[in-house]
Amino acid sequence: ISHKTNPTKKDTDDDLLSDYDEINIHNTNPALSDTDSDGLTDNDELTLGFDANLYDTDNDGICDAEEKVIQTKSVPIFCEDKPELIGVDVEINMCGNIEDNLSITNVLGKDTYNSELVGLVGAPLDISCCTDFDNAKITYKYDKSLVDDETAAKLGVMSYNEKTGTYENKNAVVDTENGTVTFTTSHFCTIPL
Repeated sequence: ISHKTNPTKKDTDDDLLSDYDEINIHNTNPALSDTDSDGLTDNDELTLGFDANLYDTDNDGICDAEEKVIQTKSVPIFCEDKPELIGVDVEINMCGNIEDNLSITNVLGKDTYNSELVGLVGAPLDISCCTDFDNAKITYKYDKSLVDDETAAKLGVMSYNEKTGTYENKNAVVDTENGTVTFTTSHFCTIPL
């Protein structure tokens, strides 16, 4: 109670760190989800390798919430109608915690432009990021038992350019041995394989 915690809750400030851990391990304020008021929760700071008690952990003049950190998110993809695509990995240098700021959504049937493409392999995915980032490396994983090597060698990734009304090639690299297609992008949208 001297820490202004709620004795009926394990995590008074709902930052995903228990009050006990905040007091006894991290030395953060269990009643404030962002002890140093830098825009990141205490849990996010610890996840990203920052000090939750310092506004600018590395003292470079940029607050921790605006520092970009290389992070990876892997998401399995399950789509009964288009089962070829089985997963996606996104490696990105971004502000904030990737789990809070990057979403990957199957848009098969919801996005008519991309759902009805001739030669579509797997479900089209909408990948979006709600924070500042540099280029992202995206790796699509496909089921090698459903995509033969000849078809796989022809795989590519495109994105729809709304300004020109055309699809643009993303210059992907196909690895038939590992069943992956990898490309780099500086912006996100719906990206079919």
